[in-house]
Amino acid sequence: MLFAQYYIRAGEPERANAAVHEALRLARQSGYLERVLDAYSILSLEAAEQNQYRQAYEWNKRYLALNDSLNNRQTIQALAAAQVNDETQDRARRLRQLTQQHEDQVWRSRMLGGAVAVLAMGLLVSAYLYQKLRRNRAALAANNQALEKASTELRSVAEFKDKLYAIVAHDLRGPVTAFAGVTSLIDTYIAQNDQVGLARLPALVRQAADSLNHLLDNVLNWAVSQTGELECQPAPLLVSDLFAECQALYQTTAAARQHITMSAPANLRLMADRNMARTILRNLVGNALKFMPAGGHVHLEAAPDPDDPQMVLLSCTDTGPGMSTATVAALMSGPALPEPTPTPRATGPGLGLGLALCRAFVHRHGGTLVIQSRPGAGTNVTVSLPAAKEKLKETKTVRNEKSPSY
Repeated sequence: MLFAQYYIRAGEPERANAAVHEALRLARQSGYLERVLDAYSILSLEAAEQNQYRQAYEWNKRYLALNDSLNNRQTIQALAAAQVNDETQDRARRLRQLTQQHEDQVWRSRMLGGAVAVLAMGLLVSAYLYQKLRRNRAALAANNQALEKASTELRSVAEFKDKLYAIVAHDLRGPVTAFAGVTSLIDTYIAQNDQVGLARLPALVRQAADSLNHLLDNVLNWAVSQTGELECQPAPLLVSDLFAECQALYQTTAAARQHITMSAPANLRLMADRNMARTILRNLVGNALKFMPAGGHVHLEAAPDPDDPQMVLLSCTDTGPGMSTATVAALMSGPALPEPTPTPRATGPGLGLGLALCRAFVHRHGGTLVIQSRPGAGTNVTVSLPAAKEKLKETKTVRNEKSPSY
């Protein structure tokens, strides 16, 4: 195209026309439409200068058509570029929006994670506080129960102490009254110069002293048994020796008013604690004598238990006033330390501590205590204690129908 313009300026139209046609051909081959458009413009002008107006019109028509086509294509390209640009900008905007949304989502996720962490921490703290509160409540409830238990035990101890004092005071009345009566008798016998009466006073004093010593022994044994310091030490004991010892102890008390007899196989043995067995027998006989009217009879008897060969039955039977069924039931099912009960005789102490000791010591050996009585028909108290494992060699019965008198 530059050659054609050069030849036009040089005034060589033939060569310029040839150069234009060549440029037109090359432009068409290469698809370079802008150069084709330039070639149409030059050919139109050259044809007009040569007065070839029809040819100039044709070239100009082609020029206008191609120019419109190029303008349309440029417009389309511009529109496409604009569309691409818009799409690019829209994509960029959407990308920015998505990026912002992602950042917002990340921020919200972080905030939500923080809130969840705080909530979880709060729940953990709440659970810990709740557990601690429950433990504190449980501890408080346990403390309250312990306090209530301690209060109950204290009340029980106080009631036990008051009851023990009442029993001791009740049981002391007999020996103290006896001592007071002896002092009155001393004055009377001295005033009357009654030597026989004065001779009987030592026995009365000895009886009152024995009763008082027996009561003190019961109180001491009871106190020691309740503290758990009284240890049970079973050993083989000959029943006849225990009966004889008990009979000798109460000979003075029973003389002239009651009779004590005993019956036991010669070689019958117990496996029991000596002091506890002596206390049991002493209390059974002592209680029988306390209620016994003048001329009464107390009988001690021992035999193997026919229902249980490993046990021995010891019974104390008296001809006293007896007891009602309600009284017997109260003594058998009542508390370990019963209430002091009035006695048929104003001068005699109640069952009180003695029977409670018998029950405690019998149960300590794994035995039983049974009371059988009717009003006016006397009383029978039977205790079972373990038998010694040695085989009996003899079945001869030792009998003493009447205690000696002094």
